[in-house]
Amino acid sequence: MTAAEVRAFAARLLAMIGDAPQQALVAGTVRQFYPEKGHGFVRLADGSARDDVFLRRSAIEGATDADLVPGRSVRVVIEVDAGRGPRASRLLLAE
Repeated sequence: MTAAEVRAFAARLLAMIGDAPQQALVAGTVRQFYPEKGHGFVRLADGSARDDVFLRRSAIEGATDADLVPGRSVRVVIEVDAGRGPRASRLLLAE
């Protein structure tokens, strides 16, 4: 992802989550989680493949690796790192 693409993605995220991005939970689904590697990806609710968000095991709250099956509804808090792109800083299972 280029710097321009990251900036455009960040602008779309901010439009989705409003004024308090560090606290807003955004709806999505687990695209893939690799328990052996401790990371995976979440697809945001708009369904765009370009909007996948990186997820590390350390961001998961109230769930286990076994809960993170593809298609599982989740809510994530997103941080955008200009050098690496979007990542989930918190993940909760949707009820």
